[in-house]
Amino acid sequence: MKTCLLKHYYKYAHLASKAERLNNYILAEKLWRRAYVFCCDTDTEWVSRRLAFCKKYLLRNGVDTK
Repeated sequence: MKTCLLKHYYKYAHLASKAERLNNYILAEKLWRRAYVFCCDTDTEWVSRRLAFCKKYLLRNGVDTK
């Protein structure tokens, strides 16, 4: 069960990182939220920081994140 969740976490984290590199922060935020659902306790802080970064970028550029 744990490896199955980890597999999903890595999938969403990888896609979110790709979206960030392409400056698609709307998609990146959505994917980091998905990754957060599957992340382990040790990765929660990292995913939270990535979410905050995406949200900050979007707010700075006038994009509604709700």
